[in-house]
Amino acid sequence: TGNQNLISANSIYGNSGLGIQLANNGNNNTPAPQLYSALQGSNYIYIEGQLTGALPSTTYTLEFFKNTSGAQGETLIHTATVTTSGAGSASFSVGIIVTVPDLTPITATARDPNNNTSMFSTEIYVFGSAPTLTPTPTPVPTSTFTPVPSDTPVPTSTNTPVPPTATATTSGGGGGGGTVSTATKTKTPTITNTPTITFTPTLLSQYQTLTQLAAENTIEPTSTPETPTATLVPSPTLVSTSAPPTETQPAPAADGGGISAEADGGVPQDGSAGGGDGGLLSGLLGGGGVTTILWIFIILAALLLLIGGGMELMRWMNSRD
Repeated sequence: TGNQNLISANSIYGNSGLGIQLANNGNNNTPAPQLYSALQGSNYIYIEGQLTGALPSTTYTLEFFKNTSGAQGETLIHTATVTTSGAGSASFSVGIIVTVPDLTPITATARDPNNNTSMFSTEIYVFGSAPTLTPTPTPVPTSTFTPVPSDTPVPTSTNTPVPPTATATTSGGGGGGGTVSTATKTKTPTITNTPTITFTPTLLSQYQTLTQLAAENTIEPTSTPETPTATLVPSPTLVSTSAPPTETQPAPAADGGGISAEADGGVPQDGSAGGGDGGLLSGLLGGGGVTTILWIFIILAALLLLIGGGMELMRWMNSRD
């Protein structure tokens, strides 16, 4: 009675009745397997059977026993598992390596995952010739070859510059001016980048690493063309520094009647300052530079003498009155 009563790998025999009996729905009334045949081989027996009325989609453990007599479980000879279908049934066939005489009774039990063990099945007797069993070969692991990657080709660039060309532009100024030549420098570099890939698969020696190979196949940086610049140099401007000719005047002479001077402009010789285009003042100031300063100094000195002499004359005349 009760459930989850585990009965496994026992040796049950010599009973006058059943070896296992489930009462009052004990062990959830787990059904016992049905054995159809037990065929004799050279050193094995081949058993076929079926499990029905079990739980659907459930894995059961089957235990097989050989007996001296009766439907009991005297000696455990094999354990196997079977999974039921959605209808709660499963067929099975097992080959058990054991040597037993003909007409030996074989029984089995079934156990669900909750350890509810069934009663012993109805015994079946070993008889007949079993089919030849083909052993399942054991797979032998094989080595896997992993190729070693070789070095990766690195492209190299070729830079072919084109020499710059110069363009001259000439412009002329009016009014008797000079000519200015402006040189405009035009630089048009042409860069041809032709990647050259050289691939030579080699095996790495113990003294050569991938880092060394990468260092030997390095792409040189592409040069950046310089922007051409033009410099404008202004031409010199000619400046005339010529001065009007200096006119030399004769030294003045005092004759008691005044000051006379001779000039190319027609100055009178009687002491009066004539009108004319030349005149006394224009003749005196026409020299320019040091000569002009000298004449101004002489004139000022003469005026001072005249003013001083006039004042003395007036003082003398007053003193007589």
